[in-house]
Amino acid sequence: MNTPLPPQEIVERALSLSRAAHCDVIVDDTDTAWLRWAGDEVTANGASGTRRVTVISSGPGGGAAVSGTVDDPHRLEELVRASEAPTDAPAAGETAAAGSTAAPQPMRGDGAFESAELPEAAPARDRLSALIPELVRARGRSHGALHGFAQHRTGTAWLGTTAGVRRRHRLGTSTLELYTRTPDGARTAWAGAVADGFHGMDLPGLEAATTGRLRQPLPYRELPPGRYEVLLSPAAVADLMTAVYRAGGAADATEGRTVFARPGGGTRIGETLAALPLNLRSDPREPGLECRPFVLSHGAVSDAFGEAVQAGADPADNGMPLSATYWMKDGALTSLLASRADAARLGVPVRPAVGNLVLDGGTDRSLTEMIRSTRRALLISCLWYIRPTDVGTLTLTGLTRDGVHLVEDGRVTAYVNDFRFAESPVSLLSRAVEAGRTERAPARESGMHFPRTAMPPLRIPDFRFTARAPSAGS
Repeated sequence: MNTPLPPQEIVERALSLSRAAHCDVIVDDTDTAWLRWAGDEVTANGASGTRRVTVISSGPGGGAAVSGTVDDPHRLEELVRASEAPTDAPAAGETAAAGSTAAPQPMRGDGAFESAELPEAAPARDRLSALIPELVRARGRSHGALHGFAQHRTGTAWLGTTAGVRRRHRLGTSTLELYTRTPDGARTAWAGAVADGFHGMDLPGLEAATTGRLRQPLPYRELPPGRYEVLLSPAAVADLMTAVYRAGGAADATEGRTVFARPGGGTRIGETLAALPLNLRSDPREPGLECRPFVLSHGAVSDAFGEAVQAGADPADNGMPLSATYWMKDGALTSLLASRADAARLGVPVRPAVGNLVLDGGTDRSLTEMIRSTRRALLISCLWYIRPTDVGTLTLTGLTRDGVHLVEDGRVTAYVNDFRFAESPVSLLSRAVEAGRTERAPARESGMHFPRTAMPPLRIPDFRFTARAPSAGS
């Protein structure tokens, strides 16, 4: 049996095997443990450790990004050679237009990994086992069946390039979702949380969010589709703002393909998008939302956490430090995602993607306080099955899920049917009349792959619902 190579040795050996003009090697180690339960039954419980190696080659003859497992040193050479196969696709960093400034050269470094030790990473199974006693107590207090999913994943990335860049980073992520339904299945509720460890989660608060209203003897009301004033929870806002972030590529906007394109040419940078003085920003050192502080692009393959290639990510930028960036400041669009190659071609600032997102600038009022000052509105807990229908306006369609409630005269008065919606989150920003206190809130749908988000609740006076939808409990 072959002894597994240490990650650093894999990086150095793969680079020494490369014949390409430039080569990046990324080793991703992930340690994952998960637990899924329904009522008193554990339906899934396991742990796994995986290692994936990505090799990205580029040069005059072409190149590619290839990824695979490496359990044999000979397999590593096969991976390197596969990345050197000729291709018609542009190589990393070679997208500058003809006649413009030359494409930026790959990032350069001194060829040494930093000496500082990575933070300690307790085994994912140990992190998860610390949560189980609390979940058992929560199940005993729940009103109706309490279901859920918990996962802890630690990811360690090692990056090396033939230009001398050496970087490594470790990040732990604990995810918890609670879902409750009444015994008759007619009413449901959901709440989710993400932290660096389960000890940092407010489990009683999550439990109250899922079971509190189910304990109330609320009537059920059927409402038709139409436009309603709504209160969007931070989790619902997170899904919508993540869609805005992913659509914010400078190249696509300049070429007129997105909602951020200015009619007649150019981008909407400088235009006011939000009626309120809101900020949409990212910062790798944001307290509680810390993320990788340098660019790590896997090229044409998804990264170790399943995140697809995003605008503003280019392997030629691998290792470049990331800094705090405002995408929107005081309601005005200030930046769009741009790699160094795109920035050189378009004449815009370099703005690589960062692994977190914050919307702030609202009041200090909680969602509960916003409910108390509401005459009549629908309270939307979370959204699901979100899909784009028009990239030019960023119109999305999707479903409400697990808890639509009618709010009247400052209190929740009824449980309401679910809806299908059709809205552009950019348009919603222009129509929002109130934003509450920003809090860490993972999105229901996109939170598994992009969990580091902090959002406020939003009040929208005329949210558009296009059809009734089957409720999750039906």
